[in-house]
Amino acid sequence: MPLLLGRAGLPGLRYVVRSTVEQDWRSVRALRLENAAENPVSYGADLRTTLAMTEDDWRLRARRGTGRDTTAVVAVAEDGAWLGIMAAQLPADEEPAALLTGVFVRPRGRGRANGVADALLADVLSWAALRAPSIRLWVDCAPDGAPARGLYARHGFRRTGRRRAADGLPNAVIEEMATALELPTVDGSSGEPREEWVGRNAATRPLIARHARDVAPLGSAFTSV
Repeated sequence: MPLLLGRAGLPGLRYVVRSTVEQDWRSVRALRLENAAENPVSYGADLRTTLAMTEDDWRLRARRGTGRDTTAVVAVAEDGAWLGIMAAQLPADEEPAALLTGVFVRPRGRGRANGVADALLADVLSWAALRAPSIRLWVDCAPDGAPARGLYARHGFRRTGRRRAADGLPNAVIEEMATALELPTVDGSSGEPREEWVGRNAATRPLIARHARDVAPLGSAFTSV
């Protein structure tokens, strides 16, 4: 079952954060088309490339919410509208860090009063902390990327000094940010090997993720690679 995190007692929009499932593929496609049209750097592909993707491609992306080495979460408003999406994955190579990808929040959900980006990020970070010692991302170096860079900085991400051209968008430059991850224990204990902790606390993930959501600061950033 997808993890449902309710937003209550806070200003702004009311919504839930949940994992995506394969049946969401049409909604994932609609959100990504909007993302590619508005800011192809944040999505990592232009609109033409995104339009050429097949139904199988979109089903695969929707299934990431229930994957073993992937996650994808969405914020859904009370009226059923999708407000934003965020994903992460464990790399197939020897890179130990998880990779944050596909961050997008629609204009309706942006702003500190809504906290959509922070709610999504809190869930992704709790997922990644159970699986990797750190997490990294690539973000737009241009002024359009300033809100996203601000969001990540508030959550402990720092610039690594690495920069490169965005894939398929040679005129755009992106930079890497990263942060170390700590096991999200409820009782504050630490120092236990990650593999042992995950096995012992597997049943507590919903509580941990809910705790992370409750304490996450509100933010305004909306895009990231």
